[in-house]
Amino acid sequence: MSSQKQIIEDFKKRFGVSVVAAKDRLEIDVAYLQADEEKTTAYIETFLSKELSLYSTKVFKKCNLRKIILCKNLVSSGEKRAGLAEPKWIFSGLLGNNILINVDAPLDSYARSVIHHELYHLIDDSDDINGMYDNHWKNLNHPKFTYHDDLFANQIPKIANGFVSSYAMTAVHEDKAETFSHMIVDYKGIEKLGKTDAVLRRKIERMKVLMNKFSSEFDESFWKERAKASNHLHIY
Repeated sequence: MSSQKQIIEDFKKRFGVSVVAAKDRLEIDVAYLQADEEKTTAYIETFLSKELSLYSTKVFKKCNLRKIILCKNLVSSGEKRAGLAEPKWIFSGLLGNNILINVDAPLDSYARSVIHHELYHLIDDSDDINGMYDNHWKNLNHPKFTYHDDLFANQIPKIANGFVSSYAMTAVHEDKAETFSHMIVDYKGIEKLGKTDAVLRRKIERMKVLMNKFSSEFDESFWKERAKASNHLHIY
């Protein structure tokens, strides 16, 4: 097996993105520990590279993805995280955006979805921050639905149609990222759900429009390929 240094160099040449086996970071907003070197190396070589190969390097350039930080025990705002996007907002063109990924977890369909979920956040924020408040997307929901983050603390929302996971119900930007990641990993599964869920069907179609607007490579042939490569992703 190649050394980690060589694998990281090859990754950068192939995708134009740096990957970092991070050392411990202990801050108030974000904290993580350094992951095992052997596990990190295997993750880059056999898992991360395969997932990013679904896209052209133009996608990473356009959303200013500069660095993917691999770690374990990732925590943000006091909660355990499988991944985290770190956009630099108006400074992203200068500083570049980061994605943090917890590699200390099973390399399954969910781990695949984490990569695409966090990447979508950077895509969503690549032009401005409107993706976080997207009223067009909100209006695709049932008129009585309100995202968790928009509710008062003492309100308990009911489970609604139109969502691929409970986490998608927290905020509009999480809903969009969850919808996108499910379309990438399990297109057939989400399409099947959409046949009996009008809200979700509208979201799938809207996501196609948004992604094609971002880059022409996200055309119908792209989604047909995702359908062929569907891997069941548990809806939770």
